[in-house]
Amino acid sequence: MGGDEFNAKNTHWGSRLTTTKGRELLRAIQETRCEAMSTGKPTYWLTDPSKIPHLIDFFIIKNIPAHYLQTEESHDLNSDHLPILLTLSENIIQKENNPVLVNRSIDCDRFRHSFEEKINLMVPLRNDEQLGREVEKFSVDIQQSAWENTPEIKRRIKGNNYPKEIRDLIAEKRKARQRWHQTRDTQDKMELNNLAQQLKRGIKELKNNSISAYLSELTNDNNTDYSLWKATKRFKRPVMQIPPIRKTDGKWARNNEQKAQRFAEHLEHIPTTWESERKRNDNQRNCSRK
Repeated sequence: MGGDEFNAKNTHWGSRLTTTKGRELLRAIQETRCEAMSTGKPTYWLTDPSKIPHLIDFFIIKNIPAHYLQTEESHDLNSDHLPILLTLSENIIQKENNPVLVNRSIDCDRFRHSFEEKINLMVPLRNDEQLGREVEKFSVDIQQSAWENTPEIKRRIKGNNYPKEIRDLIAEKRKARQRWHQTRDTQDKMELNNLAQQLKRGIKELKNNSISAYLSELTNDNNTDYSLWKATKRFKRPVMQIPPIRKTDGKWARNNEQKAQRFAEHLEHIPTTWESERKRNDNQRNCSRK
């Protein structure tokens, strides 16, 4: 179920605060064993720029695994409400990983050695333009050294690697379905239903065995990197709120392009702050010498 203007705010689905209606709706969702899905971003952009946008549009689902669902925002319409789209797939949706510079598999010694080979500390800084170039080179050197010595961790998604028995059942079911489509015979229909039930029972048994093996390997100590606590944290985790960003003219940045431009404008003034701090330190040194 998709809700337009639920007017119920709760941090559980990504709102910045919790209201009475939000508490009542969350209690009803939990009692009916449903789940709330949202993007975590504001959906109601008020015309008054002094008021903070709210998240009041989201979806309520039941008995649908989250691996088959994906929510995203749409900027096609120009109104005070930002539409959100829910994609329901018959296959597991492989969501992209958030870009990160390093992970726990990084080789710190090789990273340090690679970075020391790239960096040059003897470059004189005579003007602001040269300082900007060296800062950019410094950032690029850190990124390249990190990427060269950080192996990629590939996620394993359940259901992609079925055993040969399950793949054979899938092939037989497809042949039986094609044969029934051609003949429309009752016997062929019974055979198709029989294979479908065998396949359903086989996949269910495989998933149960896989979950049992996964749970049996969880521990609460350092040997498995505290896998038990990490697994329990993922159960019904609240949606992380993504706060809105205000532009220099007082308006709100609604799409990714406007947000990136605002970050660029903010970072552009950071070297100026460094320069003023350097001048202040130089003035203090000169005063102390006098």
